[in-house]
Amino acid sequence: MKKQNNFFRAGAMLALSGIAVKAFSAAYRIPLTRMLGADTMGRYSAVLNLFMPFFSFATAGITAAVTNYTAVYGTDNPAAVQEIKRKALKLYTAAACVLSAVFLVFCRLYAQQQDEMLFFYGGAVLAPSIALAAAENVFKGITQGQMNMMPTAQAGLMESFFKTALGLAGVWGVMHLWPSSKDETALVVCFGAITLSGLVCAVFLWLKCRDDNIHKKASASVSGRGMFKISVPIAVSALTVSLTSFFDTAFCLPCIDRLPYDAIVKSFDGASFMGAGDMSMYLFGIWQGMVLTVFNLPPAIVSSIGVASLPLISRSWQSDNKKLLGSHTAKLFRATAFLAVPAYTFVFCFGAEIIQLLFGTTPQQTVVAESLLQMLCITGVFCCFGSAFNAVLYGAGRADKVFNILLSACVAKSAVGYLLCGIPKINIKAFAVSGGCFYTIIFVRSILAVKKLGIDFDFAHIFTLPLLASAAAVLMANGLAAAQLYSLPLFLKLFFCGVIFGCIYLLAIACTGFLVDK
Repeated sequence: MKKQNNFFRAGAMLALSGIAVKAFSAAYRIPLTRMLGADTMGRYSAVLNLFMPFFSFATAGITAAVTNYTAVYGTDNPAAVQEIKRKALKLYTAAACVLSAVFLVFCRLYAQQQDEMLFFYGGAVLAPSIALAAAENVFKGITQGQMNMMPTAQAGLMESFFKTALGLAGVWGVMHLWPSSKDETALVVCFGAITLSGLVCAVFLWLKCRDDNIHKKASASVSGRGMFKISVPIAVSALTVSLTSFFDTAFCLPCIDRLPYDAIVKSFDGASFMGAGDMSMYLFGIWQGMVLTVFNLPPAIVSSIGVASLPLISRSWQSDNKKLLGSHTAKLFRATAFLAVPAYTFVFCFGAEIIQLLFGTTPQQTVVAESLLQMLCITGVFCCFGSAFNAVLYGAGRADKVFNILLSACVAKSAVGYLLCGIPKINIKAFAVSGGCFYTIIFVRSILAVKKLGIDFDFAHIFTLPLLASAAAVLMANGLAAAQLYSLPLFLKLFFCGVIFGCIYLLAIACTGFLVDK
């Protein structure tokens, strides 16, 4: 029972810290977008999209590999833990340094090809964070392998806090104390904040994992090759996803840049884009800085359910209790639908008001952002179910299936985006369409994969009640808003609409007993 409570405590701790980290992320991107503007935010996102494939490949999977080795070889054996730490740090930081150097060379060549030196300056500031993150993940694996999740939770919060505080303070300082500086200066400050926060986090975790009193060598079972065997497949999965964002920046944005201005204006009901500067970067900034920031808020909360339920599903699978496994899976899916369906229903109907409130957008920015957000919200629920399906498949030991599903979805997303972005009537909307294809493919293929495991669940029941309750709630909230609330300030209007929507939805769910086990 004690071990079971430890699992619950660990999952809950990581879930809560994950929600807090996502909240910090939103608190960072929203004011940053307001300060920098859509055009500059587009360039910021473009640099990060070039950076993430290298970062993901160098760092993803390290924590899982080190956790596995620590749990297997380090239980009640401090010498083995130290040996794992030494080998992992040596191997992974060396590999990360090599990838950092490759990234710098790539940034230099890409900056010359695009005649935009920001790609090189930003890359030079971001490059050290690859090695720092590799070290961080080794330390996280050491503590998690000993069932101590607190350092991971603390480090995530600390890194997010410092990135937010340093980034926003730095950009504000550059813009107010040095107003004659170019936008590149503010962006380099943002990238510097990312690297500095990584340094703070790495030092914190290093201090947590220090144990200089142990000098005894561990057994030869601690194999660097074995750790790589675990981490590389996970790293390839992360690389696959980040490459789709890189593809958007490197190949799709140039296609949009070549489109005639008048065609883009017509595609958004004649909205004026005077003063937008680089049109493709302006639209890309709206997409990345505004649309994706709002769209990613519900998954940030819902994903914690999958994280917390993974230990339960893993133990049910190992005990070969299909009835219990089906019960846990149904609970997971019901809880996901309970949160995801109303969240995206509300965002779909009140997207323009949410964007105006968060970002203080101009009318043309609101037109573009609302159009893209509504297109993406159609498949938003599918996005939220990704973490739930992953929990089931990982719990069943089918990480290979997750990668295969992810790979097919990424290929389809890149192909659809590239084919559509050069069509004048579609332009930046291609990203929303391709994103919808991505989430739909993952959703459909994941359902089939879970069904093949022999797990029985009723998706019609899981979706029907939240959909009906959300529809009734949004109709009531929208009707009251149209009749009484439009004269109120934007914040109060959105607040009262949210309260009305939430109360009606929760009342409908409570009356149907949707969350109660049958």
